[in-house]
Order: sequence, then structure tokens, then C-alpha cells
Amino acid sequence: MRFSGAIGDRYKEFYGAPFMGQALAEKLGCISVIISYRVGERFPAHAEDVASAIAWVYKNIAAFGGDIERFFLTGHSAGAHLVSLIALDAQYVNAVGVPISFIKGVASISGIYTLSHPMDGGFNGWANWAYRKVYIHGTFGDVVKDWELASPITYVRKIAAEILKDKVEGAESAPAPAPPSVTSTASTSSSSIETPMSPPREQKDELLTKFGDPLASPRRSGEHDEDGTKQAEEEQKEMLETSTPPIVSVIGSYKDAKNNTEHLTVDLIGSKNHYVPPFLVINAESDLGLEYDGRVFFTALGDAGLIAEYASIPTTNHATVTRSYATIEKIRDFIRRTINQLNGVEIDDLEIL
Repeated sequence: MRFSGAIGDRYKEFYGAPFMGQALAEKLGCISVIISYRVGERFPAHAEDVASAIAWVYKNIAAFGGDIERFFLTGHSAGAHLVSLIALDAQYVNAVGVPISFIKGVASISGIYTLSHPMDGGFNGWANWAYRKVYIHGTFGDVVKDWELASPITYVRKIAAEILKDKVEGAESAPAPAPPSVTSTASTSSSSIETPMSPPREQKDELLTKFGDPLASPRRSGEHDEDGTKQAEEEQKEMLETSTPPIVSVIGSYKDAKNNTEHLTVDLIGSKNHYVPPFLVINAESDLGLEYDGRVFFTALGDAGLIAEYASIPTTNHATVTRSYATIEKIRDFIRRTINQLNGVEIDDLEIL
């Protein structure tokens, strides 16, 4: 069976989509669908265009021999921002009649995940100030809240917070544990009392602190200024004081011996049936400073207990990373691992073309 893929960038050779589409088709034997979206429009026109292209694939790819059970998204730069956002915020595909579970994986290359400050140096750093001036204000407006709503990392943190909340509520509604058992012996007057063990407080703090901003209330437009100095922290502090650690259920795993990484399949049924596909986050070795945001995004995915891999492609920059066979091979291996895991195949049995 063939499987389908969409590349979220324009047709021009400079952006890498033609090369990537052809190379992935050759390496994987897949159908590569190269899409376009409007440029120069205000957001969310771009995300809506990508969602419409996904809907076309969902409804029509079988006629070309594609398998709708094996659909992967990949995008570069602004395209990476769009495919990541769409995979994490289901409203875009739901609006065009496509279930979010249609997306089986995302390979995001040199993407922007935190629109307000994707580079190191903080909100007020000169690089982030210049970036916003050139790329953000004209497309996403001037309201910081709107930037947050268009940032993929916002939804990772939201999902992390909801997973935690659902697990805490589940623990609170669970039946009370059986009374402690007491065992006595005739030869001693002492009793041995067995009691349930709770996590050490320091472990609880460490686990909960990892979620950081996700536990804070969504900030309102009035709580922002261009300096980015105001933070909403009260609910986070309350959760740290009152909650138990998150419990993420692992329902399967496989080991990638080559890269010495463990991949987990996370049970999200207890978190309002959130579906989040596996992510491969890729950066060029020299990536205009966006490698910082790539690592932050990858870390947030991992902290939420979601499936994610990260790769930096040596000797590439932001423009050449999509034309590197090392990038193609990373995506190829990621897709094959994900498909084999979905099919319950051990990683040792993975066939690499």
C-alpha cells in the first residue's frame, strides 16, 4: 500500500518542496503532494489553505493509489509553522471535514513555534524584535494574544496542562485504597503496617514545575505589553501546591538502537481523547537562530509525554536544509518507524530502503 504526504510550501525550487517531494517519493515509494498557500494575506488564511489541501488529499488520494491511513505532513520554515499548528489545533482540519487522526505524523523543518520570540535572547532581544518587525506584525497583527493563538507551542502546553488536569481529576475520583493491612506474629508484640507510598514532595515539585506556563491561565491581551514583562502565575502556584504528579500511561514503546532513543506511545484517552501525532523536529546546523525555538518546541513535546524526535542536519543552513539527502533520510526513517509502530512491528524488523 502506498501512503500519502503533503509538503507545506510553495512550488518554487528555492523553497525545496519540489526536491523534497520527488526525493521522498523515490525513497519511500509514496505519493508526494506539493501544495501552495496564499502569501501576503493575513492569518489564518494560510492555515485555512493548508487545511483545504489536506481535505483534498483526504477525499481524493485513494483514486491515485494513496492510503489515507498513512498520511504524513512535512513543511519548511513558514510551512513548518503551519503544519505543526494544524496538527496541534484541530479546528482547521475539523472545519473542512477531516478528523485530526488522519495526520499520522509531522516532520517540521526549521519551523517557527513561538511567534513572539523564536530566537534566543528573550522577548526583548534585538533578533526577536527585528523578526517581529519583518515577519509578524504584517501577517499576524500587533496583539500578542493573537501571536500566542497562532503559535504551535501554545497548544503543546495546553495539551500538557489538560493531561495533567485529567490525570489529577481521575486520581481524585478513583476508589479509596483498601485499609492498611496489619500482620502480627505470636513471637513478637510489634505489628507490621503496610501503607501506600506517595511520591516524595520534591519529586512532585520537579514533575509539575516542568510544565511551567501550561499550568498558568491563558493571558489576556491587556496583560501583555511589548516588553513581555507581565506573567500570569497564580494558578500555576496553586496547582503546584495542591496537585499530584502527572501520570502518563505508556501503552507501547520501541527502541531505535541506531540513535539510542526510546519512542513511546502515549495513552491520551484519559485526557479528553486528545490526539497528537508523532513529531520529527529538524533544524539546519545554521538556521537563522531558529534552532533555539526548535529545541524549545521539542522539549515541550517531550515534557508533555508526547512522541517527538529532534535532529540537526550538519553543514546545512536555512535555505539548503530541504535539499539535503540527510534531511530526506531522517524523514524517511521517521515515517517508516511511525508506520511500523502503528502496525505493531518491532524496530528490529524495520526495512530501510
